[in-house]
Amino acid sequence: MSAHAKSRSHRLAEVALVVAAAAPLAMVLSRGIAPVLLAVAALVLALSSTLAGRAPAARARFAAFLRAPGGMLALAIAAWMLASLAWTPAFLRGGELALHVVASAVLVAIALANLLVLAPPVRLPGAPVGGLLAAAAVLTIVELTLGSPLRGALGASQEAFRLNRTAVALALFLPLAVTLLLRDGRRAWAIALALVTASAVFVSDSESAKLALLAAGAPSLLARLAPRAAAPIGGGAMLVALFAIPVLAPFVNALVPAALHEAVGYGALGIRGEIWAAYSRLVGESWLVGHGMEAGHVAASFLARGVGAGVDPASAALLDWGHPHNVALQIWFELGLVGVILFAGAIVLAIRVVARLSGALRPAALASATAVFATSYVSHGAWQAWWWCLVGLLVLLYAAAREREARP
Repeated sequence: MSAHAKSRSHRLAEVALVVAAAAPLAMVLSRGIAPVLLAVAALVLALSSTLAGRAPAARARFAAFLRAPGGMLALAIAAWMLASLAWTPAFLRGGELALHVVASAVLVAIALANLLVLAPPVRLPGAPVGGLLAAAAVLTIVELTLGSPLRGALGASQEAFRLNRTAVALALFLPLAVTLLLRDGRRAWAIALALVTASAVFVSDSESAKLALLAAGAPSLLARLAPRAAAPIGGGAMLVALFAIPVLAPFVNALVPAALHEAVGYGALGIRGEIWAAYSRLVGESWLVGHGMEAGHVAASFLARGVGAGVDPASAALLDWGHPHNVALQIWFELGLVGVILFAGAIVLAIRVVARLSGALRPAALASATAVFATSYVSHGAWQAWWWCLVGLLVLLYAAAREREARP
């Protein structure tokens, strides 16, 4: 292959990484755009590997993913999600969202397979990643403080909550962006980025994003003080939170300090605790296999059908929010203990990958992983494609950063 073709191939790969890094900025205008960005990044990376003459190697890498423990576990999760359609009361919706999750995972695997076969590895500089995140943060602040003039001019909704997903994306991408800037010797820029991004998050209405940002700090510090112990401790905490949520849910509001309840407000915290308690009372009705994919979307109808005998009828309104706003509880409710064990395996494998990272990437990855888990524990539905694709874009960027450090 000529040097020109190799150079063109790498330029295309760099474009794909810029597309991934632009996710928070693009989400200011379109909060559901992450799947489109992931599809574009995967397509551009596939084209890049083809131009480099590495398409066969990329296909082999994709096949290797499926044979690896992580791939086999992903296939098992997908199979269980699809199997649960046999007993879900929301067959069509459950099937649609199961396919969304599977498609998102396939796109991530395609993008990674094509990225990882490129040699030399594609460089992931901190300046464009940090610059795009800073632009997203500044634009978020402008939109929130001025009533979303840009979104309004484009005909989009101007409600402040429309930028909640953007705030979440800012919190998730910040650890990697700061780490890349520090790696490139841009300490002042890294500090400025952290300040403006944190400001954007705390200006937003997203309590989930604020929690994610705060939750990311402790594991990052722990990873620097105790590099070997940090990942196992973080992963262990996630596993405890995953397995314990049905037991903890009824007591969450009582466990949270009154000062925090007052600061956050009933609409963001108190109502979530009540919703979790209501769903937890139905987990025991089918604790082993769950109620099936997207059963949470029609959970309010369970009481009318006589499911959940002994559940307070007043809980019906709390079951009518579409999902529990807690991914761990939704897995318990819809996929049962079998699903929980499968997803616990995914957490273990993900933490093992984080633990094997070198240098400053390990604290950053642990911080991002904690932010991802914290957000999913208090926020959106478990099977929303925008979420899986956003996390996939972040994973792609971490993979590029890891490749560069591993093969300078």
